[in-house]
Amino acid sequence: MEKYLSLNELLPGLVVLTPLVAAALTVFKWGISRHDAQFTKRKEFLQHWKDPEGLDDLSVEVLVRQLTGAYLPAAAVRRICRRGSGEVARTLLDLAAIWPLVKWDARTATASWQDFARTSRIRSLKGLLLWFVYFGAGIVGATALITVAFEKPAALTGFIVTAWGVILIAVAGVALWKTDPWGIANKSGEALLCYASGDDTPSEQD
Repeated sequence: MEKYLSLNELLPGLVVLTPLVAAALTVFKWGISRHDAQFTKRKEFLQHWKDPEGLDDLSVEVLVRQLTGAYLPAAAVRRICRRGSGEVARTLLDLAAIWPLVKWDARTATASWQDFARTSRIRSLKGLLLWFVYFGAGIVGATALITVAFEKPAALTGFIVTAWGVILIAVAGVALWKTDPWGIANKSGEALLCYASGDDTPSEQD
C-alpha cells in the first residue's frame, strides 16, 4: 500500500529547504541586478571613452574601472589598446580578473606575479585545489542538508549539521568564484602580463 508523508513528517524538511530556496532566489535576483548595473556602467564607459592617448591617467583608470571592475594602471591599458589585436575588451577583462594575482611596479611600469602565484606549477595546483574544494565542500554540504531534511535528527544535532551544511555550501561558492582568475592565469596569464608590461615575449617559470 502506497504511503504518503504527512505535513508533520514533511515539516522538518521544509524548515531547512525554505530558507535555502529563499536564499537561492535572493542570489538570483542579486545576479540580475548586478548584470543590469554592469550594463549601465559599460554604457557609461562607451559614452566617455576615446583614444586613451588623449586621456589623462586618472580618466583612463576610472573609465576602465567602469568596464572591468578593477583599477588597471593607465600605462598597461594604453599598451593593450595599442596592440590593436581586435580583442582589446577581452584582454582588459582577463587582465582585470587576474589582477589580484599580479604586482605592479610603478617605477618600471611592469607587471609580474605575486609570490603566491609565481610559477605555472603553483598556479595549476592552486586552480586544481579550488576545484577540489568546490566539489568536496559542495557535496558534503548538500549531503548534510539533505540528511537533516529527511532524517529529522534531534533539534540540537539538526541545527549543528544544518549550520555546517550552509557553511560548506558557502565555501564551495567562494571556491567556484575564485576558479576563474586562476583558470585565466593558467591559460593566458603570461601573455597578459607581457601585454601589460609592453613585452611580446612571454617568459614562463615552471
